[in-house]
Amino acid sequence: MATVQASTPTRKAFYAHLYDEPGLLFQHADGRIMFLNEHNDRITTILPDMVNFLTVLGETATTNEQRLTDLANGGAAFIATHRGA
Repeated sequence: MATVQASTPTRKAFYAHLYDEPGLLFQHADGRIMFLNEHNDRITTILPDMVNFLTVLGETATTNEQRLTDLANGGAAFIATHRGA
């Protein structure tokens, strides 16, 4: 039986608005700060010139953090088919 490696969860995730769009703000394992748009699941890396258009709200629950980690690493289907044995 193969052992599946556990993914490394993000440190914290926050509800946020970027350019008036709702979503989730999190820090990827490589240090980039990213925003997940809740309407279309598009991930945007936050750049310094975007900070004026970013509103950070409260911290999210653990389930949202795992969803963000999976999406940032290619999605559940990609992770399931590309993890090491």
